[in-house]
Amino acid sequence: MLLSVVDLNVDTEKLQEISGVKLDKPTGSPLDILNKYYAEVLENRKLTNRQLDSAKKVLADMPEVAKVEAVSVTELVAEKEKLEKINRDNKLARDSVKVKSDEIAVLTRVANAISAKILELEKQLTTEREKLVSQNKLIKTSQSEHDSLKITSDALQDKHLTEINTKIQTADETNRKAQQYINRTAKQAEMDKYQLESDDYTAKLKKIADYKNEIVNKTKFPVEGLDFANGGVTYNKIPFKQASGSQTLKVSTAIGMALNPRLRVMLIDGAESLDSAQMGIISSMAANQDYQLWLTRVSEDEKVGIYIEDGEIKNLEVAE
Repeated sequence: MLLSVVDLNVDTEKLQEISGVKLDKPTGSPLDILNKYYAEVLENRKLTNRQLDSAKKVLADMPEVAKVEAVSVTELVAEKEKLEKINRDNKLARDSVKVKSDEIAVLTRVANAISAKILELEKQLTTEREKLVSQNKLIKTSQSEHDSLKITSDALQDKHLTEINTKIQTADETNRKAQQYINRTAKQAEMDKYQLESDDYTAKLKKIADYKNEIVNKTKFPVEGLDFANGGVTYNKIPFKQASGSQTLKVSTAIGMALNPRLRVMLIDGAESLDSAQMGIISSMAANQDYQLWLTRVSEDEKVGIYIEDGEIKNLEVAE
């Protein structure tokens, strides 16, 4: 009845804008339309909150892991082979030094033999001296090569394989932790997405409620203090059904007057149930709004009014 009295101007385009919901030609009273948009956003938030709770549970079951970069076992093995090759080359260089050392020893023994032979064979002294000179040149050359190789060999450093072996042995565990980090990061992003959606729906619900309050505040009600809230009518912030008898009488009378602005007559049936205070309220409102009051009541005093008995007019008394 109140909706038929007041003029609620609901802008469906604005509702669609603030709610993010598009309903196909919503019907019903303006209050029904507002409630439909509110219910649609509320249902969307429920769905998003279920997804948010699910993401939170999955995330809670995931272990806390620090960020770990995945490693390539293939690259680690390749690096190990490279280090092993360096060590093999180093060994070949050291072996070359030993070969030269052995060569020098042999050459030295030959030189010593030649020297002994010179002492024994004076006749062959010139020839043997030439051989000695030649042999000494060879020794000098070999010694020079030996010294150069030794300097290079002494500067060589073998590569330690402990670190690369450890990396290879722990590669699976490292990659497992890296995957855990990736999974947790993805689930955290999913949860954040649902949280943003839920917050957005909550903000839209507030906008709809604010817009409803804006419309209601602009609406001229028959009695100050009337409002639409919680799916019904309220008076002075409490549900109308919880209002006192005098409040209910006052509001109902005002709505009745608003429903009949041209025929300014109000019929009150069973007026014997109204006490003097309640009759005072109605009479005062009728006088202020220029309304006539027609009352029916059970009475035997026959003072003023039209008296009906057994369905027929028995008496007519007019107040002087």
